[in-house]
Amino acid sequence: MLALIPILILAAPQPARASRAAFQQALAHLKPNLSSAQVEKVLGKADRSFSVSFPNNHWRTEWDYGTTKENPFPTLGAVIFLDDKLVGLSGDKGMPPPKSLISEADLVHHMRMLTIGSRNAPGPLDFVRWANDLIPLGKQKALAVMKESDRVSFWPQEHLYWLVRVIFTVKSGYVFTVPTVGGKLSNDPPLSPVNFAQDIPFLRLGTVSMAGAPGSFTTYADRESKDWTIRPERLIMPNDPFAAFERVASSDGHGFVSYEEALEMVLGMVATAYAPSARATGKAGFDRCHQQYLTLKAYWDPNQQCYVRGDGSKLPPEKIG
Repeated sequence: MLALIPILILAAPQPARASRAAFQQALAHLKPNLSSAQVEKVLGKADRSFSVSFPNNHWRTEWDYGTTKENPFPTLGAVIFLDDKLVGLSGDKGMPPPKSLISEADLVHHMRMLTIGSRNAPGPLDFVRWANDLIPLGKQKALAVMKESDRVSFWPQEHLYWLVRVIFTVKSGYVFTVPTVGGKLSNDPPLSPVNFAQDIPFLRLGTVSMAGAPGSFTTYADRESKDWTIRPERLIMPNDPFAAFERVASSDGHGFVSYEEALEMVLGMVATAYAPSARATGKAGFDRCHQQYLTLKAYWDPNQQCYVRGDGSKLPPEKIG
């Protein structure tokens, strides 16, 4: 009679890329000082990597996961090595949104949309495009995209705090605050960094002092969002944004922005349809650019989310370098 010998079958480790939750768990189990070879064995090959040299022949290397050639934002997370030793992670903390709320494909799509634009100095057009991408999702899905973008990023996603003020409305008496290490910011004028005229979010970011590093956006949103209501419709830009900008500008320093600031913002908005023929400053420059813009009969195209000329054409993108 043959003896039955029990066979223990060990389940193979779940591949890190099997799901967003699996990748978060794989990141969370990584230990400091692992080598790049050890990390690659767990996470797989990075989608993007780059290295920076430091004095005394030290090297800092970042591996990003969930990027594309067109968009370098790491939608899954990232790891950092110093001299081939693991020293930093992003995407290892917190939990991704459930698939029952938003599919992985939709989540990644909108995370990437949220990272397109002038991230170092976002302008009104960036916020309009971000808002108009998220508003149709509804409150819970929009917040899921914003919180997940914050969760996987190494760097504080400060623009999310301002974006909240663009896509959500609040009841009278509610005060937006920005949680920071060492301070907070209210929406009491003139400290509010966002003001509206004809649906255009005017930004006064240059005058805002965070009084410390931003805290966790997810913690902030979880605590405050019960008082937020998402806008029912997308923002619609006026065909002549110069007129709206002039309402919040002044030459005596008492307006929401100066004419120089207003001109910089409005030219950024209409750059796909109009570029000034010469350098313009002050109210005289603002008025000259305004008249030149009007001759083009330009208008806001909601499908392309940009300004186009009267014949539907756009200016070619400005070459850098």
